[in-house]
Amino acid sequence: MRKGYAKSIVSMSQSELPLVLGRDCAGEIIQVGSDVWDYRVGDRVWAANAPFSNGTHADYVVMNESEIAKKPRNLSDIEAASVPFAALTAWNAIFSTAKVGSGMRILVNGASGGVGFFAVNLLKNHLNCVVGATSSSGSFEKLKNGGADLLFDYNVDNSESPEWKGQFDLVLNCVDKGEEVQRRCIKALKRGGQYISFNSDLVRTSDSEGVLLGLPKAMLDNRKRSEQIHEQQGIRFDTSLFVPSSKALSSITRLFESKQLVTNIGKVFSLTDIKDAYQYFEDGKSNGKIVFDHSK
Repeated sequence: MRKGYAKSIVSMSQSELPLVLGRDCAGEIIQVGSDVWDYRVGDRVWAANAPFSNGTHADYVVMNESEIAKKPRNLSDIEAASVPFAALTAWNAIFSTAKVGSGMRILVNGASGGVGFFAVNLLKNHLNCVVGATSSSGSFEKLKNGGADLLFDYNVDNSESPEWKGQFDLVLNCVDKGEEVQRRCIKALKRGGQYISFNSDLVRTSDSEGVLLGLPKAMLDNRKRSEQIHEQQGIRFDTSLFVPSSKALSSITRLFESKQLVTNIGKVFSLTDIKDAYQYFEDGKSNGKIVFDHSK
């Protein structure tokens, strides 16, 4: 986004780029509005705000009550700040788009990042699913500790292996690596299975062709692709995105406090080093969430 991603949509509510980035945070409430009833000054909370609203890379952030929840008492602010955006993205896919049930076999493609790791953790430790995970081999130990039952090196084409082909009820594809990766993911599904991507063409098409033409075109193209895949292979094809939710965050708080979930921090930066942090991420060096420590 700092390079202009989503500029066509942002321009509808913002005068121009740049805007303050950042989606999630944790900290202390210092002021509440007159219509806020569930929170008080001094409450320790975590939050993930709606896309294209005020970013969280700042010392003070204005949040809507519907975007926050009391943070887990067993997590520090640094640990808590690494969770909300990725967790809510995975949560929406698992409970709204897919409606996952206990015992299902699920493959998480790109499992070492924020969304993927939380999905593995939640699926195994809360829903008791059989979880396959793809990543580089360097992340295998972390994913095994996080709950993965089956580990696949994403640098290898596993699509014809008996452990992969037709073995999963659901695939959560957390990476945007084109049609070849999509093909491999779909091969992992049983007939009647479901493929969910977290990478939508809606924004990219809007940027290249404008909102008025781009959004309808992308929606139509996605629908045609979904219908074609379903007709040819009997597979449901969906896209799932982040949705802010106080209710879901409160549920996630309880899961952390009951020690069913763990955090996934790659590296902590000072807010004054924000440029280095973004470069670190863009260079692909992070093995987990990047967090800013405002006390440094």
